[in-house]
Amino acid sequence: MRNILAVITAAVVLISIIFALRQPIALVFLFASCAIPIVYVAKSNKTLAKTLIILGCLASLLFVNSMVPIFGERYQFYKKSRDEHDRLIQERYQELNRESAREYHRNN
Repeated sequence: MRNILAVITAAVVLISIIFALRQPIALVFLFASCAIPIVYVAKSNKTLAKTLIILGCLASLLFVNSMVPIFGERYQFYKKSRDEHDRLIQERYQELNRESAREYHRNN
């Protein structure tokens, strides 16, 4: 049971780190949620420490989701608005390139 909990804890921490990279401040909270149980609880009860680490990682995922959506309807809206923003920027760059080409041909 301890080995299974250790593997689950490692997987949850790894996934949390990947998602926390979207918002770097979340890495601080993630580090704290992993370090505090290790320092204070692991000496007496390792199972409790692993459980607290998992709960801390889940809390940090909810924190990241509140700033940069990673699941649910908010993520779909965020992705759609980000794609629209990228499309508008690409159109603007193309327009600037056309204007530059016209200026270049006018001057030569």
